[in-house]
Amino acid sequence: MYNNQSITQIFSLLCFLGAVTLVVLDVLVPDESRSSRNPQGAEPAGSSPSLLSLLDIPVTTGLNTLGGFRPPVTAPASSGERSSDTVRLVVSLSQRQVALYRGDSRKAEYPVAIGQTGWETPTGAFEVIETQKYPTWEHPLTGERIPPGPRNPLGDRWIGFWTDGRVYVGFHGTADESSIGVAASHGCLRLSNTHIRELFEQVEPGTPVMVQP
Repeated sequence: MYNNQSITQIFSLLCFLGAVTLVVLDVLVPDESRSSRNPQGAEPAGSSPSLLSLLDIPVTTGLNTLGGFRPPVTAPASSGERSSDTVRLVVSLSQRQVALYRGDSRKAEYPVAIGQTGWETPTGAFEVIETQKYPTWEHPLTGERIPPGPRNPLGDRWIGFWTDGRVYVGFHGTADESSIGVAASHGCLRLSNTHIRELFEQVEPGTPVMVQP
């Protein structure tokens, strides 16, 4: 009787230990078939959220911000806040003259020749796009090129402010000062060589140019 009872107790203990072992294994080692299933709305296997996503910090934000960094842009001053050093040119086609302003102060004015009929000087707001000493002139119709020198109709200075990619318009000098004050050019604004040299020293690419009728 003693032996049978002992055997029964030992068997019960083994069964208990086995049950405990199965429970522990079930907790520590997930069932493969269960982990392979992906019910709707669950995270796919191997795609657990990272620490950055848990903190709600987009991974690329820092890189994009640094890569696209630009210094703050200052809005241009309005006419009432114009700097006293800002140079601008104002052309009056009807008066055949260009005025040089520094801030709101009118510093100089020069007589000009303007575009003839069919080659009118364009009106509007522009800015200087190029400056050149001793330019080469190309005839807009024939394509003939004339190098710097006494025969060059551009004189010895060029200040361009408009182009359509083929025709260029700007201020330039001339050896024929009798045309100044007349609608005689192919759209450009002619000044005497003395005046264009003075004007040339006052402007640079980006200088505003206003051409009024």
